[in-house]
Amino acid sequence: DQVVVQIPVGLDLVYPATRFVYGVTRVYVRFSYQGLENVRQVETNWYLNDNLVSPGRMLWDGGASGDYIIWVEDLNGLGRGLWRWELAANDTVLGGGTFTIGGEPLYVNRAWQVGFDPPSGWQVVGEEENFVTFSSADGQSGMALLVGPGDAELTQIAADVVTVFQADHPDATVTDAYDSTMNGQPALVQKIRYTDETGERYMAVASARHGDRSYNLWVLGPATEATDLQAKLASALFSVRFLPPE
Repeated sequence: DQVVVQIPVGLDLVYPATRFVYGVTRVYVRFSYQGLENVRQVETNWYLNDNLVSPGRMLWDGGASGDYIIWVEDLNGLGRGLWRWELAANDTVLGGGTFTIGGEPLYVNRAWQVGFDPPSGWQVVGEEENFVTFSSADGQSGMALLVGPGDAELTQIAADVVTVFQADHPDATVTDAYDSTMNGQPALVQKIRYTDETGERYMAVASARHGDRSYNLWVLGPATEATDLQAKLASALFSVRFLPPE
C-alpha cells in the first residue's frame, strides 16, 4: 500500500533525470500509487538542502490507485543543491524522491566546511580568518558570513552576534526573531534595525551550529529594501551546505 515514486523528470515529462542545470524553473515528479481509497487530504513537502522550503496541503483527487504528477516551481529559478520531495497523509510519509540542481555552492570555504550562494552579481570584498563579506554591485547592500566556535547554546550564539554588531551600531535593535533551518540544522533568524550616516538601515542574521562551529549569515542594506533583503537572506540560507572535512 505504499506510494511508489518513479523518477523526477524534466520540463516536458519525457526525458527522466535526477540532475538539472542551475536556472531550471520547474521540476515535475511522476509517481504511481495504490491503497489510497481512505485518503482525503495529502501533504506535499519540498526540501532544499534539508530545509523545508515549500510545504503544501491539497485535497486528494487521485482516487485509490493510479498515476499522478506534481511539481515545484520558482520563476526566478529553483535553488541550487539537493531537493527532496515527500508525499504524506494521516501523519505518515507515503513516499518521496530526490534530485539535484546545479553543482557546488558559488562560495565554498573548505577550511570552514561550508558553502552557500550569495545573491546573483554580488562580489567578495573582504575575506579574513573567520569572516567573509560580499557587496551588491551598487555598494548599497551587503552580506557576510561569520564563523566562530560552536560550544555555546544557539540562543547565546545569536545574542553574541548582535552584541558584536552593536559595537559599531549602538542603536541596533532586534525587532523580530523566528526559527528556521540551515542545511537541516536548527537556526535562529533575527531582524534588526539601526541607523548610520545614510539613514535607517536593516539587517537580518541567521545563526546556526554544525560540528564544533557556529555560522552566522548576515544581510544588510537600506530599510526601504527590507523585504528584498529578507528574500535574499532566505535564498542564501537555503543554499547553505555543510561540507565534509577534506
